[in-house]
Amino acid sequence: MPSVKAVAPLTLETNQVVASQISSDMAVFIGPQKSFTQTVMRIVDEEIDDVCPVRHETVTEFLNTLPTMSSPVRVIIVDACLCENVIQDVKELAHADSEDFPMQQAPGVVVAYWNECQGKHVFEDIGGTAEVQGFLPMNQNIDIWLAVMRLFLSGGTYFPPELQEIQLETESSTAAEHVATDTEESKKDVLTQREVAVMEEVVNGLQNKQIAAKLKVSEHTIKLHIHHIITKLQVSNRTAAAMKFVDSMQHCRP
Repeated sequence: MPSVKAVAPLTLETNQVVASQISSDMAVFIGPQKSFTQTVMRIVDEEIDDVCPVRHETVTEFLNTLPTMSSPVRVIIVDACLCENVIQDVKELAHADSEDFPMQQAPGVVVAYWNECQGKHVFEDIGGTAEVQGFLPMNQNIDIWLAVMRLFLSGGTYFPPELQEIQLETESSTAAEHVATDTEESKKDVLTQREVAVMEEVVNGLQNKQIAAKLKVSEHTIKLHIHHIITKLQVSNRTAAAMKFVDSMQHCRP
């Protein structure tokens, strides 16, 4: 679970969503309350705009409520412990089509896990990266955790390297370690001020068109910035770049 300060309890079950939130897209968490606590739900509710978090105990319970839902479901996050018992249900959920989700595109399915062994086990059972949108490590620093959540909510994918057991080349590993442990001054030498501004908006879940409008430049310019950032950070895509950027900022804090 993300390491955050305790806050006042907040219950966000499906049948208790207040009227002011009913127009928001939903982030559906499937699993017991001990996994997706009220604190986690409150964090999502307060820190991510236009998203209402709801929780269901089981996949079946969630599917039974679909006909009554009046708001689109943007992402479904399933507890890894639950996945071990209903792996086929999760696969079917991940391959649902628009007929199962009227008036919206089928949402992505994400697996949340609390330790590496558990995550690897489900990753292998579920069939790797082709089956789901990604995996969400719940033991991350809260800022990184929120960054991954925003990426999922904006349609991005994320598969932690430790789950795939990818053997990085020596140069890439050295570069990643250097970026993650760099000082703030050194980091400015890696990314320009404009590139840092672009990455901050990527981490916040904005798409290229939205970033361009906010920074008052063309969408082509934003694409070019992101291409340069990916090259500089020695990663393969914007999701990996966002994760490395957030991680480096965490190490730079005093």
